[in-house]
Amino acid sequence: GKRTNNKCRCGVKETLNHLLNCYQLALNEGRFTFRHDSVLNYIASCLDTDKFRCYVDIPGHQAPAGGTLPPNVAVSTLKPDIVVVDKQKKTVHIFELTCPEEHRIETANRLKAQKYNHFETDIIHYKTSVTPFEVGSHTGYLTKENKTRLASIHKFCKRSIKLKNFEKNISAITILGSYYIFNCRSQDLWSEMAHILPPFPNQ
Repeated sequence: GKRTNNKCRCGVKETLNHLLNCYQLALNEGRFTFRHDSVLNYIASCLDTDKFRCYVDIPGHQAPAGGTLPPNVAVSTLKPDIVVVDKQKKTVHIFELTCPEEHRIETANRLKAQKYNHFETDIIHYKTSVTPFEVGSHTGYLTKENKTRLASIHKFCKRSIKLKNFEKNISAITILGSYYIFNCRSQDLWSEMAHILPPFPNQ
């Protein structure tokens, strides 16, 4: 019952890393975006929008003019995943999510920092911080550093949400997204789906 052909639809060897991270057809079809945006959708549901101005790069959570950077903060073609504006403290906090293979977590963090760190000096009316964070795509692994980064996001969440469950849900949604991508690896068509819901309670 084993397959004799180990080739992916695109013709290269079908390894787990290829299917979950490097498969160009899957990227173009939105399969990796589905996993990524499911995590963002969960985080968006946790943010305290009564206390902070929160923008997330998914439909329904973007700035009025589109994207995630309001024009009064910065004008840019870049769309960071999460932007939290604290008008009272005059601060802007930018967060950028990546779901890389576990051994590329540090590399992914460095690349995203290089891409977005200029906002810390470009935005002059607000004190700005840029925090890339990563969740391992194979196992939902969170490094010690990324747990600290998630804790910095958690500070802008509703007070009822526990940090431990916040972390567990982010890991679980990533794993479930990868599991679904893997199970659909032989399907030529990828239909648009609802975001993955958190499997654990927030409180």
